[in-house]
Amino acid sequence: MHDATTRLLTDLLEKQGIAPQLPKPRITIESFPPSMLVEGTPEGWFMRWVPYGGGTILNGRPRPDPRPLVAVTMGTHELQAFGVGAVERIVAAAARIEAEFVLALGDVDGAPLDPLPANVRSVGWVSLHRLLRDCTAVVHHGGGGTTLTAIEAGTPQLLAPDSRDMFTYSGRRAVLERGIGLVSTADEVKPELIASLIGDERFVRETAIVREEMRVSCHTCR
Repeated sequence: MHDATTRLLTDLLEKQGIAPQLPKPRITIESFPPSMLVEGTPEGWFMRWVPYGGGTILNGRPRPDPRPLVAVTMGTHELQAFGVGAVERIVAAAARIEAEFVLALGDVDGAPLDPLPANVRSVGWVSLHRLLRDCTAVVHHGGGGTTLTAIEAGTPQLLAPDSRDMFTYSGRRAVLERGIGLVSTADEVKPELIASLIGDERFVRETAIVREEMRVSCHTCR
């Protein structure tokens, strides 16, 4: 990655009078825990993922509620680029599942999703790390930050990006191979897929193992 980036900066380096070959980095930081590095070998120090998104008040959810709680979040830019079509399909699947769903979609216009099923509600912007600690599962777009935040919260995950946003991302492969969740695309999400994520304790156990690994393997924790 370092060498590839340097090659792309050739014109800028020349303009600034900098040698065309940047020095090698002294330290490389690995943000994913060791068991999720499915491509290549570790290059440097492992860093513990510590999410922070501010405080959150989630209104309108009665307690206690016996149903599982599932979060749906699709990133900051994806919905602005592609619209809420991907969420429509997930909401349609959610309507057929005995669970409560929370749409954390920021300030994206959710009008095309109305009327929402009785078991689905939208909360706008929330602190994702705080929300996920109360969730049985999360359905999301597959971003690295969301993936790691779900692990930190101990929450199994379904990666379901918009099919137009299927860039190569090794984290999706890592989630599947490590056994901490499922991988699909938004237009392929079926009620049975979400139900299998909610109902399989194996995902909870494996996520707990990776969360502990993430907490104790970081360089500063040694």
